[in-house]
Amino acid sequence: YCNRQHQVMSHVWISVPLQNLLKRTWDSLPQNLRTCRVLDVLGAPIVGLDGFTVQIADHHPDPGQLVSGDSRVRLPDRSHDNEAQWQDTISLLVRALLSGGEPRSRAATRLVPIVAKGLLTEAETVQVADALWATEHTPADSLPTSTTLNDWEFLVLPEPRPRLADQRFRDKWLTQNVAKSRHDISDSVGTVTVSILTSPDDPDQLEDTLLNVGLAIARLRADGRSFELTDTEIKHVASLVFQWASASVSSHPDTLVQVELRRYTMWAVEGLVPILSKVEIPATVSEALFEKLKSLTEAGIPAHRPIGSLVRIIPQHMDELANWLRTGLASSNRDIATGALSGLASWLHMSNSAGSSVDNPPKDIIRELGLIIATRRKESLSGALRVAKWVFDEGSDDLQSVILNPTMEGLNYLSEELRYDSEHEDSDVRRLRWRCAQLALSMSKAGLECKPAVAHWQELASTDPFPEVRYATTDG
Repeated sequence: YCNRQHQVMSHVWISVPLQNLLKRTWDSLPQNLRTCRVLDVLGAPIVGLDGFTVQIADHHPDPGQLVSGDSRVRLPDRSHDNEAQWQDTISLLVRALLSGGEPRSRAATRLVPIVAKGLLTEAETVQVADALWATEHTPADSLPTSTTLNDWEFLVLPEPRPRLADQRFRDKWLTQNVAKSRHDISDSVGTVTVSILTSPDDPDQLEDTLLNVGLAIARLRADGRSFELTDTEIKHVASLVFQWASASVSSHPDTLVQVELRRYTMWAVEGLVPILSKVEIPATVSEALFEKLKSLTEAGIPAHRPIGSLVRIIPQHMDELANWLRTGLASSNRDIATGALSGLASWLHMSNSAGSSVDNPPKDIIRELGLIIATRRKESLSGALRVAKWVFDEGSDDLQSVILNPTMEGLNYLSEELRYDSEHEDSDVRRLRWRCAQLALSMSKAGLECKPAVAHWQELASTDPFPEVRYATTDG
């Protein structure tokens, strides 16, 4: 409807409210209705194609983002009833990919969930590969351009020939930098020589490289595939980790520049988590990395995510790592407290994975998770509810027993404190109620459905005035 209204399309100021309206409407639909509407969304008119113009193209919301940005959405299987609509949708996306500009960028984003679900035919796969890698949009020896996709995504999208994206990704992120000097790093088992980049051409390139390599490892693993590194690449990545760990924490008096520095730093931390699970680095490098991460948290930048890997690599520093995490969980800084919860989640994921040699965090730290919920600590309550849900979804009985009582206590208090007719300091009451409902559902599935707090929250959610909270009582 909105795509046909000239007044809506011609006013830039309405783009953000329109985007919020689209997302709010989508979030309010139950899962089965979302599935019914997926093809309508993916096949919606694309800005810049077939005469569809707006005043400023990149300000106009794209319905396809509703699907590509929702990992829970279920795409409908191809059937006799919807085959024609599937063919029309793929044809639209191929034409948009070939046209370049804004249509190409939007079509590439819509394409990702379709490929991820394996819903292209063999012939369509060839068409998409040719359009995505069209020579006018793909420089020689580079990845396709004119899209907003991350480089790792080309590793899972159709390509004209096998391993083309893999080779060009490696050329860009794993081989293009030439070492300027060499340093010897001694660890407990001897001396390891690694090449250190002393002056990358782009000061942001180091963090960007760590992020992209880390995302490639993590996302291909999630896709059931593996991104293997050669011995040379492993040494190269290890040298990047050492260089980043050895650099002092950057700061700048200009606020906007400092925001950018913070963003790049958090990129590096994000990339380190999967990298450290794949690349063996000397203990000495790990110790330098630990010191760098501690410095970042002291500067107010969340950096606890890689703690699980550090526990594995430098177990002799277990007490220091645990104390660092304890301090983060108790922080009054929302970013640090939330980051510490992400670190705890990462540690729990690693220690509970099959064949892991990493021990669980100390019991008092696990209990702290329940205490955050019991005391309704505003800086980290939402994150604690999320991590507790994982504990009852996938954690062991021992883990669940540690946080059970304080979690029950907290849910009891929250059922009153999060009433819509009460005054709240935190305006995000609806999200907290949704988190509580999700946690109660997980606890119910774990055999705790008869516990009063669990049953009460499921009842509250089932009659909540907001549909996204109501649907939290089901798998949808």
